Amino acid sequence: MMGRHAAGIANSRSDDDNVDNNIGYQLAQGRFVDLTTTIEGEHLLERLFLLTTATTTTTTTINNDDSSISSSQSDGETVVTSSTPSQPNKRIIQYAITTLQSLLIYGMQIGVKGSEESQKKMVRHLFRRTDTDNHNNNNNSWISHWDSECIRRLKFYRDTTLGKQLLGQLIRKRTSKGAYELLVEMGVWDRHTDVALLRSGFPVRFTDDELVISMEAEKKMMKKEEEEGGDYEYYKDPDEILGIRCDLREQKIYTIDSASTLDIDDGIAVEVLGDDSGHDDHEATTPRHRYWIHIADVDRWAPRGSKLLSVAERRGTSLYLPTMTLCMFPPNMSSEVMSLHCWEDKYALSLGVELNEDGSIDESSIIVTPSIIQVDYRLTYDQVDEMLDEGVGYLEEWQLGALLAAATKRRSHRVNRGSTEGMVPFPIPKGMVTANYDSNLGDYEISLKIETTHNSGANITTEMELCDAHYDPYCTPVSSSQLIVTEMMILAGEAIGKWQMQQPTQEREEVDGQVQLLPNVLKLPFRRQPAPDFKSREKEKKQMDFLYNMGKRYPHAWYARRFFNRVDVSEEPGPHFGMGLDCYVQWSSPIRRITDLQSQEGTKEIDPIDYTSGLGMIFAGRPVQSSSSNYWLFEYIRRLVNNTDEEVMFESVVLGCTNKDRFQYAVYIYELGLEHRYLSEIGKLDEGKKLWLKVASVNPKMELLTFSLASRSGGIPKSTSAPAA
Repeated sequence: MMGRHAAGIANSRSDDDNVDNNIGYQLAQGRFVDLTTTIEGEHLLERLFLLTTATTTTTTTINNDDSSISSSQSDGETVVTSSTPSQPNKRIIQYAITTLQSLLIYGMQIGVKGSEESQKKMVRHLFRRTDTDNHNNNNNSWISHWDSECIRRLKFYRDTTLGKQLLGQLIRKRTSKGAYELLVEMGVWDRHTDVALLRSGFPVRFTDDELVISMEAEKKMMKKEEEEGGDYEYYKDPDEILGIRCDLREQKIYTIDSASTLDIDDGIAVEVLGDDSGHDDHEATTPRHRYWIHIADVDRWAPRGSKLLSVAERRGTSLYLPTMTLCMFPPNMSSEVMSLHCWEDKYALSLGVELNEDGSIDESSIIVTPSIIQVDYRLTYDQVDEMLDEGVGYLEEWQLGALLAAATKRRSHRVNRGSTEGMVPFPIPKGMVTANYDSNLGDYEISLKIETTHNSGANITTEMELCDAHYDPYCTPVSSSQLIVTEMMILAGEAIGKWQMQQPTQEREEVDGQVQLLPNVLKLPFRRQPAPDFKSREKEKKQMDFLYNMGKRYPHAWYARRFFNRVDVSEEPGPHFGMGLDCYVQWSSPIRRITDLQSQEGTKEIDPIDYTSGLGMIFAGRPVQSSSSNYWLFEYIRRLVNNTDEEVMFESVVLGCTNKDRFQYAVYIYELGLEHRYLSEIGKLDEGKKLWLKVASVNPKMELLTFSLASRSGGIPKSTSAPAA
């Protein structure tokens, strides 16, 4: 019923003056930002309140010779009926708006599992010290000035009282599912609305004010703008004024990303250095290479204290969801001004470094400088792989071959130092799902690709016969192009950390002539991870080694996770076990992550930076991405089930036991790239055992998926010739 009302309003109201002068509409404007995933949903909710204008009808009898607008004639008289808008009750409208907000918050809770305490932890990133436990957010409160802070508090406190009351009055189930279904019927949401995104507090779109800030920043930061009377200088680049921004436009620079990437924030290049080894000119020598990693200089466009930086800080990270990408910066900045497009002058923070024979960094060779660059080639991963396969990457584009050789050397160096790639040479792949709306179908088209998180490293760390025995019919190993990009970015992270550690202490001469050394004031956020404590967990270590030696690759990778310690962030340098490095600073994606931008700022400024300030939204973004991916993967499975009367079954491998009493196991579904829980119907299962499982039930919105043994061979394959994992 409410859905039909809403549709009628949207279609019947076309007079802008009527809309703008409506007090109900004015009160509702902006009150539903980030409570729907579409601007259409916001507008529909706002226009609901056009109905709040009531009319008072009066009847007047006048003579026929008088003019009238509408009439009914009787015996020479005209009866005129006029309608005059009555003053609507503002408190009722405000109460109705608050009730709808509460209903939206309640609908967002669909599929949320766990206790009330665990649910509070899911939104703790929205808490601010200015908030109080006795926050006045009762049913009758009305906040006259509504802004992003009000939205944040609304999602943090999750007051659903009025929403439940509304459902009761409408004789509907007073559950989050009931609220969700009502909102779908109204047309505010659709059945695919990403409620995990909405309840996370992550902004769904840029506000008009934020877009104005972005456009003004773009105009202000342009070096010169032609105006009447000559050149008008909008912005003085401090790095250029200080003479430290190097012109590196002569370098041949490549960017390597996926075809869909718009926010390109890193480029790589190879510089051939002159021979200073003292060899005779006629004696053949191997040329020395300096490897350059160019990172978009986002700090130039969004310096500390700027309004544009505040826009990015509100988000903390870009979110990559199956249906869309939500950028940290507005699109005119992230995809245009900041992005390292080809054949344009672009600002970067560049790092150059040479490698020793064993792949370690020549610490005396590190160069860090602001720069101006020009990218020559914008390549995709597939294009680079093709160029390397066909030999072009070793001839015309020899730099790609040189980068691959350096990346391979670096991988070997890190593996030898105990990195994750060496400890877990066969990581468990993951299904990457995308959903694109097809207007012809009126629904989303879902595609699935199985990818590994990093190159297996098998060519370095395992015997060839064990590599040949590895079984995965759906996943393709990480390519050479991905190895290049991964290792070059890790190289940049280690090199800038070593560069920070090399910065000299300052000297200050005292009055008595004594010189006092001051500490290095340049601080960067080092990511540190302690090594596993194998000595105190000897039994578990033996089990992990047993799984590896028995060729049970994915069970081994799953079991090894228990040994990895948490990564912390500190201004004090320290080793990172997972990387196999003495130090590591993450800074290669400043367009996409606020912490990387803070690292970039730290290389230029000595003022203190709170490197933990951006972690809350980054950590909150991960479960949003996971939940969204799960929804579309489960929707993919649901469609398979609905499109056939046969069993929908998948080949799987047992990873390990998660609950012995219940016979609950972690399994990996090859075709889906999915790790899931399975309650065994046949008792105890060994790690590495292969099963055929059928879908028993699936509910995407509730994130529920269960499996049972398929009828094929009782769920157990007859042939055991193929290795278990």
